[in-house]
Amino acid sequence: MISRFLNDTFMGTVSRSLLAVFLFGTVACDRTSTPEWGERSPDQSPSASTAAVAPDPPPAPASTGKSNPARRQDVRFIAYNVKNWLVTNRYENGRTLESKPKPAEEKAAVISILARHTPDVVGLCEIGTAADLAEIQQQLKEAGIDLPHSHFTGGADPVRHLGFLSRFPISATGRPEKTEYHLQNKLYFWNRGVLDVTVDVHGRHFRFLGCHLKSKREVEEGDDN
Repeated sequence: MISRFLNDTFMGTVSRSLLAVFLFGTVACDRTSTPEWGERSPDQSPSASTAAVAPDPPPAPASTGKSNPARRQDVRFIAYNVKNWLVTNRYENGRTLESKPKPAEEKAAVISILARHTPDVVGLCEIGTAADLAEIQQQLKEAGIDLPHSHFTGGADPVRHLGFLSRFPISATGRPEKTEYHLQNKLYFWNRGVLDVTVDVHGRHFRFLGCHLKSKREVEEGDDN
């Protein structure tokens, strides 16, 4: 299956549109200049036998390898297929395990990948229920990524859905008016739906559209030839 949730160029567009450059100016004023090394200032006592030495500046804190979302001026968006974060039949050691949740180690791997990139906005597919999306949201928060705003949606598929998490407030959501189509006199529905979310980034609104496309398998009813 193929997961497509916007493309990488949108990330660049958002980043460039929010990046601001600030220029700082200095104002000259009359003041007593600092004496050169080896000279005494006019008020320094001639009898002083030692010179004050400026303390070394404190060492800079070690880099953790992560950027601080609160200090960034861009918007970092990540799209990810969490691969059945839901209760379903699973296969292990040649056996079928019925109605099993996603294994804990697989969940931890997803959270680690997402948290490593410190996203501001996340689009997810193959979410089971709204409770599953809330679980991802909570685990990201425990990993240091707080995305308090969420949206959950889907299509005709009752099992797999789309999810959206954001550091910024959600100002609007939408759904397509038409979610079905006819092909060779048969009626079909959009299984996974379309995610449509607008977020408010410090007064600027950015709209995210996402869908979960299926693989390009050849099927008789979809072959125009």
